Amino acid sequence: MLLHKHITSMKFFNRASVENLFLSAEKMLFIKPEEAKQLLKNKTLGVLFYQSSTRTRLSFETAMQKLGGAVIGFADPTMTRSEGFFHETLEDVIQVVSQLADCLIIRHFQPEFIKTLLTKPGIAPIINAGDGSNEHPTQALSDLWTIHRYYGGIDGLRIGLAGDMTTRVLRSMLLGLTLFQPKELLFLPSSGRLPKETLSLLEKTSLPWKLYQNINELLTNADVIEMLPFYLPNLNKAGNNSAPNNLATPDHYRLTKEKIEKTQSSAIILHPGPRLDEIATDVDLLPQMLYFKQAKNAVYIRMALLNKIMN
Repeated sequence: MLLHKHITSMKFFNRASVENLFLSAEKMLFIKPEEAKQLLKNKTLGVLFYQSSTRTRLSFETAMQKLGGAVIGFADPTMTRSEGFFHETLEDVIQVVSQLADCLIIRHFQPEFIKTLLTKPGIAPIINAGDGSNEHPTQALSDLWTIHRYYGGIDGLRIGLAGDMTTRVLRSMLLGLTLFQPKELLFLPSSGRLPKETLSLLEKTSLPWKLYQNINELLTNADVIEMLPFYLPNLNKAGNNSAPNNLATPDHYRLTKEKIEKTQSSAIILHPGPRLDEIATDVDLLPQMLYFKQAKNAVYIRMALLNKIMN
């Protein structure tokens, strides 16, 4: 049960549709491989990435292959007519690939640009894989399902979000959390304060929340911590030309095994990747570290989503 054939925002979901997707993902986790390969046997997925990706692109391609479908597309727009002499428009690229594929996965640097394509005639269903700093709905769905699988639900949990609240991952995650009834939302923003947009959403939903200034406070009080790097590139720019990040994460934000043990925290740790130095590698062997399992869970959520859209 999906509310819209295009998945460009977490605003396109309600609680029932998200929980229905969780059930479908659980089935995908245990379905026999030969049965899964029949579900999208004659379908084609178009994967169009105008910005770099590791986890999102590979998990969508893995999901489609597990479902028996074909994958076409590109991970580097410089290898297409979108760059260079012709500089073909995104609208034309989408129209062309819509004739070849049954569903499109698009990552683009311009916020909300994907939304402008939805009224075009003949466009295949689109899944937003990140539009600039705006949203990344399937990452939020994967992370919510990871929490749901670990705790058996999301209601009643204290959920911590650490990072820049204007980034696409945390924006989508917050929208997803408002569909449930967490006991409290705990924020550790890299800027030290919440943006007006976040405050406005919290006011509308009436969810309890607190603002913290260091990771130890979050560890002491949270059941779940979703972390992002303290420093992030500008996602609203074309290409992948950001300079390497040589800045060390401030100690008040950095998560280490020593801090977890000192606070006796049992909070599960999520991270959408890529990780820089905000989570020390000595955390990787702790039982509540779920950021690698989180990447695997994304395959099954995306299998469920692709199957619903194309069937």
